[in-house]
Amino acid sequence: MTSFLRSNGSHALLKDQDETQEEIFSLDLLIDRVEELQRIDQLEAIQKLTNKNSLLQQVAMEYQRQWCCTIELLEKTQEAVLVLQRAVEHFSAESEAAERA
Repeated sequence: MTSFLRSNGSHALLKDQDETQEEIFSLDLLIDRVEELQRIDQLEAIQKLTNKNSLLQQVAMEYQRQWCCTIELLEKTQEAVLVLQRAVEHFSAESEAAERA
C-alpha cells in the first residue's frame, strides 16, 4: 500500500509539474506574442510618422517655394512702382515746363 501511495503521489507530482511547465510555456508564448504585437504596433507607428514627416517636408518645401515667388513678385512690384513714380515725376516736370513756356 505504501508503494501504491508513493507511486500515486509521484504521478500526481509529475502531473502537477507537467501542468506547471505547460502554464509556463503557455505564458512564455503569450509574452512573446504580446511583445511581437507591440513591435508591430511600434513599426506601424514609425511608418505613419515617417509618412507624416515626408508630407510635412513636402508642404514646407512648397511653402518655401511659394514664399520665394511672393518675394520675387514683391521685388518686381517695387521695381514697377519706382518706374511709375519716375514716369509721374517726369510727366509732372514736363507739364510744369510746358505751362511756363
